Amino acid sequence: MSQKIEIVDRDLQHTLEIRSQAAMMKMPAVIGAAFGKINNHMKEKQIACDFPPYVKYVNFSWDDAGGANKFFGYFRMLTYKWDMLIGFPVTNEQIGTGEIKSGKIEKGKYLQTLHKGPYRKVGETYKVLIAYMKENKLKAKNECLEIYLNDPDTTKQDDLETLVLIPLE
Repeated sequence: MSQKIEIVDRDLQHTLEIRSQAAMMKMPAVIGAAFGKINNHMKEKQIACDFPPYVKYVNFSWDDAGGANKFFGYFRMLTYKWDMLIGFPVTNEQIGTGEIKSGKIEKGKYLQTLHKGPYRKVGETYKVLIAYMKENKLKAKNECLEIYLNDPDTTKQDDLETLVLIPLE
């Protein structure tokens, strides 16, 4: 798999987001429901959204990623409850209501690549990024960001594009 990997500088981006936790098998339903709630909130408040949605995975350790025991890693991947911030970038800081909170994607340096294909195969892209970080002695923060560039309801699985970003220390 040949992927363009680069270090990019990103500016601060304000967001509206919902925090949730879910095991991998439940993620599509949890993420879809959160996107729907935020989208409805933005329509009600007439908040323009010109940016694609994202999920930021937080509070995990890159040291645990790609461990030697593949069976344990696979079991953990399926049962682990991922801590997620699910949201949409917005042009200006906004006030959320209820579970919808004002948030941000921090300014800084990010390791970035484009994953093309089904979401279920994004793990292959992370393996490439982890190897790149080790080879280049890069230190990552304990989070990552997936920006969904097209809609799975209108795009073939093999044509889905996910921008994968890992913030660097």
